[in-house]
Amino acid sequence: MLPLLVLPLLVLLLLILLLVTDWNNTGPTGYCPSSKKPSCCNPADCDTATCVPTPPQKEDGPGGLCTSVVAQQADGSIVHGRNLDWNLNPSERKLVINVNYVQKGRIVYTSTQPIGFVGVLNGIRHPDASGTGGWSFSMNARQHGGPLLANVLDALLHGGEATPAQHGRRALHSAATFDAGVEYVLSSSLSSSLSSSLSSSLSSLLSSLLTSARRRYLAGGDLVNECYFIVGGVAKGEGVIVTRDRDSNATGRNLWRLDLPAKGGWYRLQTNYDHWAGVGAKGGPPRSDDRRTPGDAHMSAVGAAKIDGASMFEVVTEWPTKNHHTDFTAVMVAKTGYYKAVRWE
Repeated sequence: MLPLLVLPLLVLLLLILLLVTDWNNTGPTGYCPSSKKPSCCNPADCDTATCVPTPPQKEDGPGGLCTSVVAQQADGSIVHGRNLDWNLNPSERKLVINVNYVQKGRIVYTSTQPIGFVGVLNGIRHPDASGTGGWSFSMNARQHGGPLLANVLDALLHGGEATPAQHGRRALHSAATFDAGVEYVLSSSLSSSLSSSLSSSLSSLLSSLLTSARRRYLAGGDLVNECYFIVGGVAKGEGVIVTRDRDSNATGRNLWRLDLPAKGGWYRLQTNYDHWAGVGAKGGPPRSDDRRTPGDAHMSAVGAAKIDGASMFEVVTEWPTKNHHTDFTAVMVAKTGYYKAVRWE
């Protein structure tokens, strides 16, 4: 009898431990807003401006935090920059490569990812043979990705969930344009399983309803963990941050689009915290990891008239956007198919 009682208690203890532990925890950059310089001080000291600037050092530990930016260039096209901050060790970082996904002899989309990784962390869907279409994509963890065990149990109990990276790969594979990347019809697997038990007439009706629904591809469908999807297109205004919970959108605030000519509306910068929450506020960046404020300052310094692939690369490689956790940087322009990725040694 005793072993039967101990096992549930152990499972409950494990559940409690994992529910209060974030799986995606790079740790602070040590950036102090008052000094505008990197620091290895206690993050709490950032409020008192007592930090002593020191060169950043690569730290051991798990990673996962990232920065993504979409911006409209002077010609109306969109440039998209991103840093992946997984804090990989040197031997793992050497396994990061550019991958071309080829179909019928044509490169459909390109991504940067570790060898053997089945999802897409960021990538570009190339224009088709006629030069139309094309869009860019990156994903950032939201907060720290949520409690690990809760994510796993949700996937096991409900089924059909995908990781954000798997969701992104499916989007790049299936959607040829910016609009199609953000919108989607219900998954074919769901349609097929339902249709198999229905008459042909009902199947046709279901197919019609699914097609007309135009549900959002990146803003809909269950995910294993919460995240941000950052999407860039080829024409004016085609840039958006999609904020996702595991099973739904972040109600009322899920889409943060480029908004010209509003002040600052020519770009959108996303780290790992909700854009509507202030620094130090619930859901917003902690002061020890505020990459948003300096990132905004660097974008403003460049300006809408001068932003391009080269200046975007400079922005995303400025401290603390690029920091001691950064593994690679990528810049994408979907209109031209431009794709530059640098793996940091």
